[in-house]
Amino acid sequence: GANTGDRLPDWIARANAKVGLPLDLRETMQGNSDHAGWYERKVPVLVPFTGLHTDYHRPSDDTERLDVEGIAQVARLS
Repeated sequence: GANTGDRLPDWIARANAKVGLPLDLRETMQGNSDHAGWYERKVPVLVPFTGLHTDYHRPSDDTERLDVEGIAQVARLS
């Protein structure tokens, strides 16, 4: 969602210079999550995401599947 706001790409780049995350700054977004309603209304959105795994959105998706280090890195970026 970096391109959904005029200043977001610059802000993200400056913040990430301190963190060094590999970022996916797509031009488009899929409207299939909590951000969808905002995105459809042209409200700037960012979707921090640490990646998919085989149990994603399944009953077996539990706390042991959390990417704790990834969450910490996203928090530092934020």
